[in-house]
Order: sequence, then structure tokens, then C-alpha cells
Amino acid sequence: MSDWRPVSRDDYDPLKAGSIDGTDTEPHDHAVWRAMNAHYVPPDVDTKPSHTLFVGRLPHSVDEEQLHHKFSAFGVVEKICLIRDIVTGYSKGYCFVEYRKERDAEYAMRESTGLLINGCPVLVDWEAGHRLRGWVPRRMLDTSSVVSEGQNKSVVKCPHCDSQILSPQSATLLSQAHPLPAPTQPKEQQSLITEDLGEWWVVDDMFTFDNIGFSHTVGTTKYLVCADCERGPLGWHDNTSKKSYVALARVKHV
Repeated sequence: MSDWRPVSRDDYDPLKAGSIDGTDTEPHDHAVWRAMNAHYVPPDVDTKPSHTLFVGRLPHSVDEEQLHHKFSAFGVVEKICLIRDIVTGYSKGYCFVEYRKERDAEYAMRESTGLLINGCPVLVDWEAGHRLRGWVPRRMLDTSSVVSEGQNKSVVKCPHCDSQILSPQSATLLSQAHPLPAPTQPKEQQSLITEDLGEWWVVDDMFTFDNIGFSHTVGTTKYLVCADCERGPLGWHDNTSKKSYVALARVKHV
């Protein structure tokens, strides 16, 4: 695809970035709406944006030493910043890698497609916070306003019809990247378009839901939709473990 180009080069548009083909005129989920209305100031850091890569979907067991060893294969690594929860100290599943030379960062960016760490495929991209004007972290959610002692402290509702899905203190927060089908699928697209979301409400018993519907089974998975308006998917249900996972980015908290 010689005519491919990224949606964002110098300026960031959350609506366009959150659209499958860049043509959306309205936000398709609450995370996009929140990003469109957010005011975000990137942290003041001494790293060089043109030398720095973002690495996501990391296994939570990976530490800085393993990351340094892996990315040193592409050049001299100046700094590894593995993002950790300030309370638990556990990895949040993403990091930033700064190279001493810009050309090494460019080489790592080119050669890291399909890169595996501890057997898991990871996502490597340019650090965006200091490269794109107006950039806001759409998927790395600040959960402090909706979480209390690891559970949802607010009512969870469908963002489309306002139906109540979960009562307060009925689900547990899980921070882990997992794909979920995009709400809108192009008609001509044969394969399923998905997006990786990182924050989930885990529901151990399906009877905990106040209102939820299920799609047809795909492998060992059913997708969650609102039982009233049938919009979704809002999350997914594992037929093996019997647990359900509601994406924080696809619901609203009241």
C-alpha cells in the first residue's frame, strides 16, 4: 500500500483517530467523546521525542532489564521507562524506550513489526505526547474517578440509551490490553476490525448484571451488548471461565 499515510502527522484529532476510515462525524464511544473534550498537558520530561518509542501490550511480568535487553538489539538504549501503578507498583503494560541516536529509534520502529516479548506480540509506535499537537491519551484511562478499592464506585450505564448495566461495587477493575470489535464495521470489510482496549470491569457472575445481552458465540467468546438498545459490543464473555469483561471505554459512569 504505497499510498498509505498515518491519520495524524503533526496535529492530533481524537475523532479522526478513533474512526476506522477517518470519516466519522460523531464519536462512536465514550472514550472518543472524553478525548474530544479533554485538556491534556504532556508531562515535562527530558527525553527526546524523535528518539523515543512507545511500547504497549506488554506482559505484566516483564521488567526493565528484560526490556533493555530486547530493545538493545536495535541500538544503544538511553533510557527505559516502564509505567507502573503508583499504589501497587505493578506494571501497567506499557513503556517508553529512548535511544541515544535517532537513527536507532527509526531502525527499531521499522524492524519491530511482529516483535514478541515473553512469547506475546507487542505494539511499537512513536511516542505521541510530545510529537503531535493536541494529543490526548484516549485509551490509557485515568480510572481514579470511577474506582474505589478496585471496584466500580459508580453506576455503569449504556452510553447510547442510558440503561443501567451494573450497580456500584459489583465489578473488579482489570488493566490488561485485549481486542474488542469496533462498534462500526465497514460493509466491504471481510475480516473483523478490532481495537485494543486496556481497562475492563470483570464480572464473575452473569446474574450480577442489571441489564446485558449476548451475541452469538465466536470460538469461546460471546460479545456483550445492551439488552435494551442492542448496541455494542460493550465487552466480552468467556464461555470457559464464565467471566464477563466490560470495557470502561465503551460505557459511561454516573
